[in-house]
Amino acid sequence: MLLSLYVHDILIVGNYLEFFQTIRRWLSSTFEMKDMGETSYILGVNIHRDRSNRLVAF
Repeated sequence: MLLSLYVHDILIVGNYLEFFQTIRRWLSSTFEMKDMGETSYILGVNIHRDRSNRLVAF
C-alpha cells in the first residue's frame, strides 16, 4: 500500500482490494473527501498501469 499526500491531494495505491477499501472507508469517515476514481496524472507525475502484469509505473 502506498499513500501519497500533498496539501489536499491524496493518492492511494495497493495490491489488496480489501485493505484498500478499508483504508478508503476510514479516511472518508475521518476526513471530508471526494473519491475521484482512478488517475493517470497527479502533481506533475504520469502514472502508467500494466494491468495484465499487475504493475504501476510512475
